[in-house]
Amino acid sequence: MANEGFKLSKGSSSPVSTGAFFKSRDEYRKHPILNGHLKRATPGLGIALGLFGVFLVVDGISSRFSKKDHH
Repeated sequence: MANEGFKLSKGSSSPVSTGAFFKSRDEYRKHPILNGHLKRATPGLGIALGLFGVFLVVDGISSRFSKKDHH
């Protein structure tokens, strides 16, 4: 019969359980980038972004107070 492996009754034990079915589809969740290892992959990125943000703020403030020439 074509549907022998997919019995839907409560007491049956199917050869392919739901956990085994989704296990192969959940392998991407174990990827190092998704498990908080992004900091190790990009060292110094947080400091660089912080300093760039400070630069933008200081540049914006200084440009407001600088004298502008109107030609």
